[in-house]
Amino acid sequence: MLSEFLESRAIGFKSQNVTYVPVSGLTGENLVQSSAEELVAWYQGSTLLEAIDALEPPSRRIDAPLRLSITDLFKSDVRSQLGSSCAGRMDSGTLHVGDRVAILPGLELATVKALELNGKPVEWSFAGENVDVGITGLDITTLSIGDVVCDPQHMVRMSTRFEAEIIVFDVTTPICIGHPTSLFTQGCEKGASFSKLIATLGKAGEVVQKKPRFLTSGAKAIVEITVEHPLCLEEYKTNRTLGRFMLRTSGHTIACGQITKVKAPKK
Repeated sequence: MLSEFLESRAIGFKSQNVTYVPVSGLTGENLVQSSAEELVAWYQGSTLLEAIDALEPPSRRIDAPLRLSITDLFKSDVRSQLGSSCAGRMDSGTLHVGDRVAILPGLELATVKALELNGKPVEWSFAGENVDVGITGLDITTLSIGDVVCDPQHMVRMSTRFEAEIIVFDVTTPICIGHPTSLFTQGCEKGASFSKLIATLGKAGEVVQKKPRFLTSGAKAIVEITVEHPLCLEEYKTNRTLGRFMLRTSGHTIACGQITKVKAPKK
C-alpha cells in the first residue's frame, strides 16, 4: 500500500529510488549498525546511515529566478545583525546582501540587510539552503508565513485557481464539485474548494473518465481547485515546493497533489 502511494503520479517517487530500511527508534537498532539476531535472520540490507550516504545529492536550481518560501518571521537579538528577519528555504536562485527583493502576495519591496546560515553571517545564499534573512524597508508585521521572496524582475505567479493531479485518501463522503476543504502549502493554510472535476486517471496516468460526478477513496484525478485568497503558485515541474499541496477536511488529510497548470483568477 505504501509503495503504491509513493509511486503514484501525484507523489512521483520511482521504485528504483525507494529503499525500505527497518530500524528501531527504541534501541537504535540498524540506525548505524546491525547486530540483533532477530533482524539479521531476515534482513541483510543496509543500515539507515548507509542508505542515506548512498543517496545522490539533489540538483540545485541556482540559475533559476529567486524563490524563498518564508517559514518564520522574527526580530533577532542584539547580538545579531539581522534585525527584522524572515527565515525559509531557498527553493531556487541566489541571494546576496544588498539585493532588492519583492515579497508576495502582498507585493512588498525590501532590501536584504544581512544573511545568516546556521547562525553564522554569510554574504551569499544559494538554492537548497535554509537561511535567515535580515530585511529593511518594510514593516515585518505585514508579512505572513507562506509568503515568497523573489526577484522583482522575475516575480512568482499569484492566482486563486489552478489545475492539479491529486490522489484521494480515505474519505467518508465522495468529493463533488463545490466540496469545501483547507489547502496546506508553503507552511500556510487557505480555504479552498473543488471547482471542477476534470478527469479520473488510471495507474499509468491515462484518462479513465472525463468529468466524473464525484471522487472516492483511492481515486487519482485531475481537478481544478479555487482558493479564497491569492497564493504564490508555480507548476510542480518548475518548482516542487510551490507546486505541491495537501487538502484537509475536518482535521483529516483527504488528498495531496501537484500543480500542473496555474490559471488566471476569475474576474
